[in-house]
Amino acid sequence: MPDVDKLLAAIDAAEDNAYGSDSDGDLSTERAQLIDHYLGKNLEPAPDGRSQVVDRSVYETIQWISPSLSRIFANGDDVVEIAPVGPEDEAAAKQESQYLNHIILQRNNWFETFTTASKDALLTKAGYLYAYREKKRQVELEKYERQTAQGVALVTKDGGEIIELNEYPDPDGAQEPVIDPMTGQPAVDPMSGQPVTKPLMLYDFEVRRTNEDTKYCIRVLPPERCKISEQTETIQLTESPYFEYYDYPTISDLRAEGYEIEDDIADGDELDTEEDASRDMYGELRYGENQVDPAMRRVRCRWVWIRHDYDEDGIAELQYCVIVAKELLHREEVNEIPVAVLCPDPLPHRHVGLCPADTTVDIQRIKTAILRQ
Repeated sequence: MPDVDKLLAAIDAAEDNAYGSDSDGDLSTERAQLIDHYLGKNLEPAPDGRSQVVDRSVYETIQWISPSLSRIFANGDDVVEIAPVGPEDEAAAKQESQYLNHIILQRNNWFETFTTASKDALLTKAGYLYAYREKKRQVELEKYERQTAQGVALVTKDGGEIIELNEYPDPDGAQEPVIDPMTGQPAVDPMSGQPVTKPLMLYDFEVRRTNEDTKYCIRVLPPERCKISEQTETIQLTESPYFEYYDYPTISDLRAEGYEIEDDIADGDELDTEEDASRDMYGELRYGENQVDPAMRRVRCRWVWIRHDYDEDGIAELQYCVIVAKELLHREEVNEIPVAVLCPDPLPHRHVGLCPADTTVDIQRIKTAILRQ
């Protein structure tokens, strides 16, 4: 019998030995300082009465590089092309290329996605692109007025829940025949031979429909919220034994994705990193507690890929898990980690490389000192 507690313990152990596991570690500090220099913060104030000017070399360098990258990788109608292996594959390769371009360019905002990921890479050493299939339940409300009983039946024929119904006689005095329950035909008055009628009843009502929408998405993950095994020896995560991303969705968001989750589930630990503090210029991290609507309470959710022998057959398979606090919401065995990594200057045998901001910080400091003098 698979042991869930053993899986959770393996995830916690992998997290303890991962890049980004220490919110105040050297990597986090370096990235936070790069972000501060990019934003032009005065990290080394001069004495009172002296010039406080700050050079912006880091910002100018990244802004100079970004448009060139966008022209190469995010320009035009075709950003993906699948090369055929042989002449018999040309038609299929062309069709697959067209489909992928539709997903990337039409169903997703590829220009904004690539610009964000490339800027992460230029500024904080790595940009993470997560490709996934999003399945969400969407609730739609439809409102109808002055409908007959037949109209109500027609509207709800394909499903839908009536959540409010108001019945009233037709204000215009319209009549409808009374149906004889024995014959199923309009009833007739035996004395006059005239059809028996009654006031036509009308209905105002609301219908709630729940639909499931499926969409293929590409999302940029903030590097400071990604944790990668230190045993990863390449920039890409193909052979990585552990990768995790965490965020703070609402309980409603998780339910819309199909997870069964209780209102009183634990929030999970809040991990505000140094990079979060550097980016947080206007207090965006102050989520606050929603005491009125429990469904809008935010919880820390972890999306984890880990190589673990869950079925105890002696071979560690890649497991995909969704965790809130200590509760495992979902687990399945998968073939790969669907996250691509951008790195401007990879280092051999290491996952974390270098970026232009690394080599520009000293120039900014020197120019700042010269400008102030």
